[in-house]
Amino acid sequence: MAQKESRKSSHLNNDLDPSFDLDDYLNEQASKTASAVEEEPDDPAYRTKNVILFALVIATATLWYFDWSPRQMYAFFFGNNADAAVTEVIPPIDINIPPIEVNIPDITIPTPPSPPVAEAPPAPPSIAMGTVIDYLNQLNERGLLTDNLLSAFEARELYSARVPVEYLVQLNTEGYLGRLSFVEIDEFYNENIPLSYLTTLDQAGYLDRLSFVEIGEFFQNGVPLEYLDQLDEAGYLDELSFVHITEYYENGVTTEFLDRLKEIGLYDELSFIDVVELYKDEN
Repeated sequence: MAQKESRKSSHLNNDLDPSFDLDDYLNEQASKTASAVEEEPDDPAYRTKNVILFALVIATATLWYFDWSPRQMYAFFFGNNADAAVTEVIPPIDINIPPIEVNIPDITIPTPPSPPVAEAPPAPPSIAMGTVIDYLNQLNERGLLTDNLLSAFEARELYSARVPVEYLVQLNTEGYLGRLSFVEIDEFYNENIPLSYLTTLDQAGYLDRLSFVEIGEFFQNGVPLEYLDQLDEAGYLDELSFVHITEYYENGVTTEFLDRLKEIGLYDELSFIDVVELYKDEN
């Protein structure tokens, strides 16, 4: 073995440099390394760095293990003096707030009076009608169930509307039964329009010119015959609806004012509301 190493060393020496000694070179390098290692611990800066690094490693490991923040770690080891100081510095404060008594007087708000309700016309008195056969038989016995006065169909409709036989007898006596349809008779009876009003309109020539709806509205709203005469003489009765006539009468619109609107070309352009408002503005 020694012979091999000697030969190997001799061989290396011969290849590199005849005067080079490999064993001496290796011993010299080993001595330098050992000297460098022995000198490093004597450096104070080197030792301080090692201490700081070791402390940081310990602190980081502790924070990671307990999942703490630096403030929590400080409080664990040294106590939370800041909280204790705050507790000691700020004493509890008792605030006594006296009860506040407010006397609110009772306020009674008067209820506004309800607007007057228009009274409906009194309903016709309840009449014992009997059966429809009895009704038709009574009309027939009084000579009212004829083609010129009442058909069987019209009589049955009047029975359904509860128009008594006596009312039909009165209409026939005044001469209206053959002139009025069963619809008009039904409306006049159930609206309590007296026969005297029909007679007044008939004598003035309005009964056949006005519809049963217009007659009922004029009677219910108290439109006098004189106002109808004024409108008729001025030529407005046939061209105005019962709504126009009723509104014009209730607001005092005169035929002279309507004539004036016609002269300036506004009559056909205005609604009845416009006419009423314009009349109020000037009067």
